[in-house]
Amino acid sequence: MSLRSTLTKLLGSFCSSRSSRSLAAGLAGAAVAAGIVAASAPGCGGDNRVVCDSVGKNCQICDAYGCRPANPDGSTGTGGQGVGGGVSTGGSPGTGGAGGAPACDPKQATCGCTASSDCSDGKQCIDGLCIDGCNFSYECGAGKVCFNGSCETGCDATTPCDAGYACDKGVCTLDPTSPECSDAAPCANGEICVKGICTTGCTADSQCGAGEVCDGTSHACIPDPSPQPICDTAKPCPAPQVCQADGYCHYPCADVNHCKLIDNRFVACDQGVCKTDAEVNPECTLANPCPAGKDCVSNKCL
Repeated sequence: MSLRSTLTKLLGSFCSSRSSRSLAAGLAGAAVAAGIVAASAPGCGGDNRVVCDSVGKNCQICDAYGCRPANPDGSTGTGGQGVGGGVSTGGSPGTGGAGGAPACDPKQATCGCTASSDCSDGKQCIDGLCIDGCNFSYECGAGKVCFNGSCETGCDATTPCDAGYACDKGVCTLDPTSPECSDAAPCANGEICVKGICTTGCTADSQCGAGEVCDGTSHACIPDPSPQPICDTAKPCPAPQVCQADGYCHYPCADVNHCKLIDNRFVACDQGVCKTDAEVNPECTLANPCPAGKDCVSNKCL
């Protein structure tokens, strides 16, 4: 095996461990000494490393999922399928993110983050993405649940999850034991396999379908995790509900008895609108998260 091949293999092995950044960086230095050029900054996890030979050819992308062939010009293709990563490059099978892709533009896509200080326009860092976090499930729309500040698909015994997902705590989460797709079972219709789910490759939100955004970390279309206000002066609520300043429809009230006649789940008439117990006495919100090891699901710590 050539030195270049050996180093590339070792880079992939070390990068597969998120705790081995310094080892991977050392290997990158050894690659340069051997005439293999690292075209991007060293790093593991979500960072992509493009490694080429001394004349800029025979490039490979190395990231947390290992190494694979890459387009020397850094362009992105969608010909391959892979589990647990982003869009494969070069039209060949792969399992990582798009190599050499430009930095994420928050005006074009939903960008990754490690802290809310990484985000702009008032967005918060929730589950590694800059989004407008939810506090209550009614902000997420029909069939969705506010899960740790992110709007996710809800489920129960009568409402199962789609292929590749499992129902956990009333929320559909990725099921690694039963993925929708894999290297052995690729997606159809030109879709790509990302974390075991068939989806569309993208670089901008405009390339995704209704209700979806482009995940800037995996370059794949995902269900929009941000809450979506549903009313304003141009889109009034159906009577007798009224549009409040938060952009959602609420039932107006004079007292709690009026609320209970509408729905017995209402427990209070607060600031002129009917509210449920979760709204009046939430166990958890964005500002008051659950203790470590528990998830905030519809304002309850589970």
